[in-house]
Amino acid sequence: MNEYIFYTTEGYTQDPKGHDVANGQLIGRAFGDTPQEARQHLLSDNPWIAAHHYDTSALICKELAPHDNAAAIISHLKSLLTEAQLSAYHQWLDHAKI
Repeated sequence: MNEYIFYTTEGYTQDPKGHDVANGQLIGRAFGDTPQEARQHLLSDNPWIAAHHYDTSALICKELAPHDNAAAIISHLKSLLTEAQLSAYHQWLDHAKI
């Protein structure tokens, strides 16, 4: 199962002087075998997205830590983490059912 992040360029924020600034907004993240499945999970688990009238067809989806980079990421983690930290990470992965 892959993890995806969803964001939108809808909306504005204000700078310190109160001027509107176009920005991107992080909507959430979800798991799925495909981006479409993850989008379905995101929307079903977060009804506030539709309730706040976000254009769900305009959500931008990007895979986090794609599988083609998994070996390099794991190798890098192993070089940074202690055995205890790696063990805790493995326990978290098992619990998350990824």
